[in-house]
Amino acid sequence: MLSPIYPDLHWTVDFGSHSTDGAFTSRFWDYLQPSLMEMESKPESTDHYTILPNFWNGYHSTFPQTGLGQATIHRQISDSSRRYYQIHSTNGTSGEELKLGFQARVDAEPQLLDGWQIEVTNHGDGIYAGFQAQGRLNSHPKRQQVVLEMPTGLRLPVGEATTPIICDWMLFDLIPTLTLQKGSWTMLEDLQRLRPNHRITRTEDWTFELNGQRIILYGYSVFGTGTEVSYWWLNAEGKVLVISKTFSTYVLAKSPRTDKKG
Repeated sequence: MLSPIYPDLHWTVDFGSHSTDGAFTSRFWDYLQPSLMEMESKPESTDHYTILPNFWNGYHSTFPQTGLGQATIHRQISDSSRRYYQIHSTNGTSGEELKLGFQARVDAEPQLLDGWQIEVTNHGDGIYAGFQAQGRLNSHPKRQQVVLEMPTGLRLPVGEATTPIICDWMLFDLIPTLTLQKGSWTMLEDLQRLRPNHRITRTEDWTFELNGQRIILYGYSVFGTGTEVSYWWLNAEGKVLVISKTFSTYVLAKSPRTDKKG
């Protein structure tokens, strides 16, 4: 039986050479192809992403269909400019499970809003098995202070920012908007770590043919102090289809993957 012929991977996601049996390339297109056929942007929908390892050779050949893990972004619109987000991300290698809940302003001047929830668990023992916290944002005339409040009453200062604060999970809805921003913004990574001086730039188009269809994805790069450069690929409706980071790639899935081996 002939192996399927896939389009060439763009250099930002071309990790096929790191898997001797072509596992990355085949999994990438198998996961992405159904999403490419459904091009509508649904701002109130729940999006599921399968997380693939970029350097595949260190993994067993029967790597699960769930990849490294999965990420789910669920949105609810409070009004025309606000959204409530629920994030659920899992990592099967570390056992980490991340749950976030937060509100954000998503108009022309996006901003994380005060009061968010963090719940993290992993395979560790005792006090290292996870933690819970509530995030607080104290606004002052020229700065914002981020504090995490633990269930015990302990308050952990995270830091201060003098530019708008954007959680990295908000980027799934804000890439085109933030690209138009002239100034930088501060990323609050997983609602826990402040990373200043972030920007988004337009890169290039990725054009290819798949199943007789000509498809164009639009590329963006996200970069700033303290974070790795990531590459985001969107369709014409602004839906994020692929995110390429240093060690992992997120691919939009039509539904959550099962733990079926293969």
